[in-house]
Amino acid sequence: MTDETKPPQLGIVPLTSEAVNFIYFDGVVAYGVNFGTIQLELGAVALSAVDNTSTKPNAVTVARLRCSPHGAVHLKAAIEKSLELLSSNIRAAGKVATLN
Repeated sequence: MTDETKPPQLGIVPLTSEAVNFIYFDGVVAYGVNFGTIQLELGAVALSAVDNTSTKPNAVTVARLRCSPHGAVHLKAAIEKSLELLSSNIRAAGKVATLN
């Protein structure tokens, strides 16, 4: 009998979809937990034309992330590792991109 309480291990996915969205955001505008599900709402500033000479910034929701606590731990770890890479890249002149 398998232990069903252990979440599956995730690794590099060999296949991908060309229809996957890129999500660009400026911050997390709301977060919470609902029945054990982690929820994050991502927001960005979008510019709207007011007239021919000016624009107006508008806050917009660009994505709603929902995941298990296990998925949130993996997301947090990936973000922390990416920030460490960024920090080391800034210190090492000339190095522009690094993937895991």
